[in-house]
Amino acid sequence: MTKLHNFSKLLGLFKTRTFIDVETVKKELGLSTASAYRYLSDFESIGLLEKKTPSNYVLGSLIIELDRNIRENDPLIKSAENLMMEISNLYKDSVVVLSRLYGEDKVLCVHQVKGGDCDFNISYERGKTMDIFKGATSKSILAWLNDDKIWEIYNKHSMEILKITEHKSYDSFYKYLREIRKNKVCITYSELDIGVYGIASPIFFKNKLMGSFSIVVPEKSIDNLKKISDKIHRTSLQISGKIENLNF
Repeated sequence: MTKLHNFSKLLGLFKTRTFIDVETVKKELGLSTASAYRYLSDFESIGLLEKKTPSNYVLGSLIIELDRNIRENDPLIKSAENLMMEISNLYKDSVVVLSRLYGEDKVLCVHQVKGGDCDFNISYERGKTMDIFKGATSKSILAWLNDDKIWEIYNKHSMEILKITEHKSYDSFYKYLREIRKNKVCITYSELDIGVYGIASPIFFKNKLMGSFSIVVPEKSIDNLKKISDKIHRTSLQISGKIENLNF
């Protein structure tokens, strides 16, 4: 493995861990004790890691700096943040979510805004990944992937998909996704969080699928589902337009 690949894999360990140690690095990267210590020391020297104990390391301050840079400069966030505030002010007990396609079969929440009267938390929070077949936020993206990719994802996750959906075959699931695509929005109820609707629409950059814009609304606050869905779709189109007009 190249050193860059090892660095990438080392950072990836934090997706499922709060800290790492020398033994973990040795095992996961196949390194000697001396090489593992050297990797950890190199990461610590540039601020990517810091010592929690003499042998345990946690993510360092540079990660916080980089996160701030993303919040201020990510074209997707810059294009959506004001519109997200507008929606959260309009639907005050909702959570507004901005997500992007991440890797092969994941969706990553990159920004979230809560309405002033919102008193609940949702499964999607900034920095958290979700399977691309779970929830409106994800499925509004899945529906716009090409057919080969949809089949690949279904084939890989068919048992999980069967557990969470009424669609008991690929043909049924594919037909459902085509309906989402036709309607421009995906609407789910209690799929990830009980008692709430998820309503989402995709975001594009010059015809390239980037992510989705969504809102999570308590059932008690839904007075006109179509009106909210139309609003979310129009806003996703606005975000797509804003991204194209940015200079980056």
